[in-house]
Amino acid sequence: MKKTLIKSDVAGIVAEICFNKSDFVKEGENLIFIESMKMEIPVIAPFDSEIEEIYVKKDEVISQNQPLLTLKS
Repeated sequence: MKKTLIKSDVAGIVAEICFNKSDFVKEGENLIFIESMKMEIPVIAPFDSEIEEIYVKKDEVISQNQPLLTLKS
């Protein structure tokens, strides 16, 4: 089983979390939207996987490189 930690590329606010823990996602699906500098930046699934853990909440202020979620395949 492969586990991958997904971190934020930018600082901002978590605008939307599109899935829940244990949901299955397909490569290319939007996982989270981060609002930064009045833009919504998507965090995209890099491969087909299951969401093992989500570390952030909607409206949470986050920093660059902050862990967002863990995927397992």
